[in-house]
Amino acid sequence: QTQLRAATLLVESIRRGKLPRSVLVRVPLIITGDKVITAAEPMHSIIRACVDVSRQDGILDASVFNGQPWVDAPQTGASAVVVVQDDDHMPIAGKLAGDLGRMLWDARDRYRFQAVAVEPGSAIRQALASQDGPVFISDSGDNTTAGAPGDRVDLLEDMLRHDLKQVLLAGLTAAQSVAYCRTAAIGQEVLFPESVTDTFACLMRRKGLQPILQSRGRLLGWYGEDAGACAVLSLPGIDMLLTHKRCAVISPAIIESAGLVFADYRVIVVKLGYLYPDLAAVAKKAYMAMTPGASCEQIESIPYRVVSRPVYPIDRDFDWIPANSNPAG
Repeated sequence: QTQLRAATLLVESIRRGKLPRSVLVRVPLIITGDKVITAAEPMHSIIRACVDVSRQDGILDASVFNGQPWVDAPQTGASAVVVVQDDDHMPIAGKLAGDLGRMLWDARDRYRFQAVAVEPGSAIRQALASQDGPVFISDSGDNTTAGAPGDRVDLLEDMLRHDLKQVLLAGLTAAQSVAYCRTAAIGQEVLFPESVTDTFACLMRRKGLQPILQSRGRLLGWYGEDAGACAVLSLPGIDMLLTHKRCAVISPAIIESAGLVFADYRVIVVKLGYLYPDLAAVAKKAYMAMTPGASCEQIESIPYRVVSRPVYPIDRDFDWIPANSNPAG
């Protein structure tokens, strides 16, 4: 839908031969995308309000953004943007953008995770205890769709302390390990040498583990493209899908492109936050593990240095009212 809106605006601007103007209102609110799912309240109502604004005379589009919460910059935070046809509509654009910004602000205490958000140990225990699958665990602090590298092994190390059965780690960035697996024999144990220094190989050496190489192949990407080489290795009760490039495993089809059978697994660990629609449609349960990493969901724990203050939720004892809006172009 967003792609279609953007394309429509572009074509319309070319047809009219005039560049649109826009107004941006910054909101002192830092929030992760996993709390602002547009299909759930309160964001659902805010998006409906954007649609209503977009239908007004002279207004081309209206949007709200949660921003990129893991960037430490003065401009970090949420915003509302209203795009108009010409300068004559800029005053109303400023008012409407301010109204949308205020809606974002007024809902600040209502944004919630749609999955059960728990500490990593609790996510593992609850998922393994479930009798019905598939159950998903999101390694939210290493969410590749949020920009994280997807190479952290904290959650995997925690899982290896448990009695595992029918578990899949669906996607771990380990370029050197995948490359080394090209020289290994299928069905044989892999002993990673000291020269292989990615996080997975280091964990295997530290734990004295020699996983069995099950397969090598190519992984399907987000849009059906070739996302690079992959390898599947196994330890008792768990298969581990390693990728040469940082990937987002957002559907069963991506898992099966690696030669795995999706239905074989009862617990699946993904490097995501919320589950994408194709996974959510088949999930019996979903747990969001509050793991550390580049996409840490616990905003209050991030040591921001240059973010403009005050800002919610780091600061709470203040109110915000939209002031003069900023022309954005």
